[in-house]
Amino acid sequence: MATSGTVHFVGAENQQIQGTTSTNYDSSFMNVEIYKPAVAGKTNTPGIVSLIGNVFIDGSLTLNGGQVVLGEYNLVLNKDASINGSSTSEDNMIITDGNGELRKIFANSG
Repeated sequence: MATSGTVHFVGAENQQIQGTTSTNYDSSFMNVEIYKPAVAGKTNTPGIVSLIGNVFIDGSLTLNGGQVVLGEYNLVLNKDASINGSSTSEDNMIITDGNGELRKIFANSG
């Protein structure tokens, strides 16, 4: 489980975020920030961050432009994790285009 730090994905180029093929918390990130907005006159499409393994986030996922594409992998938010950033739009979103899922873990209530 991650305890501190932020991984930043910035710029117009498409990038990948390495996760794990495991379904437990042996690989996680505290915070992830995506800033890959479409730029008028340069590119009309936002940058993409593609998962190439299951990704676990313990703190926050901040979307300030760009798309997160899950593909065949899961994006899992721990019980205290959140999604923050700019308003959701076609240029700022999480895309489930395969078998991958956006999941949220909730604390037991008893």
